[in-house]
Amino acid sequence: ETFDAPVELLLGSFDPTPMGAASIGQVHAATLTDGTEVVVKIRRPGLRERFVSDLRAMSLAAAAAERASENARVANLGGFVELFAQLVLEEVDFRFEATNMVELALAAGDAGQAYLKSPLPIPHLVTEDILVMTRMPGVPYNLALATYPDAVDGERLLRLAVTGVLEHTIAYGVFHGDLHAGNVLIDPEGDFAVIDYGIAGRLDAAQRAAIVRFLVGFARNDTLLQLRGLQAFGAIPDGADLHALAKEMEDRLNQLDPAFLDRSTAVTVDMLSALLGAIIRVLATNGFQLPKELILFFKNLLYLNGFASSLAPGMNLLSEIEPIFMYFVGKYPEQLAQILQGIDD
Repeated sequence: ETFDAPVELLLGSFDPTPMGAASIGQVHAATLTDGTEVVVKIRRPGLRERFVSDLRAMSLAAAAAERASENARVANLGGFVELFAQLVLEEVDFRFEATNMVELALAAGDAGQAYLKSPLPIPHLVTEDILVMTRMPGVPYNLALATYPDAVDGERLLRLAVTGVLEHTIAYGVFHGDLHAGNVLIDPEGDFAVIDYGIAGRLDAAQRAAIVRFLVGFARNDTLLQLRGLQAFGAIPDGADLHALAKEMEDRLNQLDPAFLDRSTAVTVDMLSALLGAIIRVLATNGFQLPKELILFFKNLLYLNGFASSLAPGMNLLSEIEPIFMYFVGKYPEQLAQILQGIDD
């Protein structure tokens, strides 16, 4: 009924047993009439209306909690409800996902990321609640070593994952916003196949430069520069005392482990996760709200922690900073030089 045509004219086959199901909908294996293997994603009926009703109730509850509790105000419940609403209402419209899919595939192609495969929507079979896309091979990355032991090089994949996340974010300003294990597949050749593009982040030029400032601050172990990057992104007001925030953040990290700051041990993705946790707690405690895109970027960095644990445990990120930095210097020399000049001025 959705496409005003019999299903046999649109699909060669359709498996009524779902391949998988989640709160938003379920996916089915199918083929097009020419034999192309596809996946059909179907949204649950009435889902948007239920989400809108639930979000209104959550918003009222958050407002009431913030009036009644200092802790709720510090936690910025209203801000989190707003962020959740933005993400959910985009994710339940599959036309957004189809657009994200195409944009990110174009970015990967332009960047020469041959190791990254992504599905493509079938244009005439996309609506708000149905999405037909090409089917990707592979298994979730946490099953990859057991499934393809001879093809998987964990350190190579982690290096490509870090470089790929940064290149999409910094160079193209559009990135996949939900890189958990179920969405990051490893194919039989030992390369990536990324699925589920319902959530994506988009950054303007100023935000991308701010991300670079933050990352250079991490590479230099410079807490103040990290905070200046976050301030340039809009996460910290212009009048905030960055020196006081830096001390508060460093105190938190020292409480966890002094090695986080003195870099006396290998810098792993676990250490980066601890840093991000400290940043989020300090900003929340001071009543600052992380912008949606910054949360999505941080979430991807945290997902790298799980990726590293599965495929390259104990890998020292410090040893990767220089080759990754040289990759960007060689590929984007003018843009990076301009940003770095602004950092050091």
